[in-house]
Amino acid sequence: MNLLLVDSVDFPFGGAHSVHVSLLMKGFKENNENAFLIIPYGNKREALSSRNKKYGHFDGIPYYFVRANKQIRKGFRFLDIFIGVVKTSLLICQRKKNKKLDAVILGGIVDILRDGPIILACALLRIPIYFWLVEKASLSEDYHGIAGYFNYKSQQLSEKYLPKFASGIIVISSGLKKHYLKYLPESKILINPILVSEESYNIINRQSFEIVKERLSASFKGKSLLVYSGSFGEKDGLFYLIEAFAEIVIKYPDTVFVMT
Repeated sequence: MNLLLVDSVDFPFGGAHSVHVSLLMKGFKENNENAFLIIPYGNKREALSSRNKKYGHFDGIPYYFVRANKQIRKGFRFLDIFIGVVKTSLLICQRKKNKKLDAVILGGIVDILRDGPIILACALLRIPIYFWLVEKASLSEDYHGIAGYFNYKSQQLSEKYLPKFASGIIVISSGLKKHYLKYLPESKILINPILVSEESYNIINRQSFEIVKERLSASFKGKSLLVYSGSFGEKDGLFYLIEAFAEIVIKYPDTVFVMT
């Protein structure tokens, strides 16, 4: 099967989602699927920025930057995104014409307005499209200005109307599955849990890691630890955890809340 994973991820130097994309692509490869990573817009950073070509392989993963720029002026960011999305749509049409495309997976924080040309191209050409959704962005109350407000409203529209165009939806939690069960039958919703790179864990400098553990254990000796490892964003519920800890520490004063 010929698959396109379309995601404006900061590959391969980004954070958690970049790792998820990498592992998903490797999973396709291990299952003998012909998958290609398409990045509609974004920055070519570090090692990739020195290459003139916008395509290649990294760690066995074939990728193509449709619209890659090192520096983008803030006021022109929307234009760069629009051009990247339209060019990606044309690429999808071309691959379908050449019979080299069986399905599209549109990942990340999918926006029905921003990603509309891609969704429309798949609908007109009857290409199965699957949305790989990693969060409910409309839960964020941390938006700023007019642009932030319109992005927030667009996400609300996306979460309601994307299922109408979906051949299926891939989510990372039972909570997201429960939300989309309002719009789709269970057979069209797949839970693909958060992926963790065993290779990344294995290359940690064990000696340095043990030194850190020793220092932490000395600081927190005799304490109970509550540990949170994740984003510090408001939309990820950090303030709820702090409020909960404020209740816990009253009853268990020797508890320490550690955030990494």
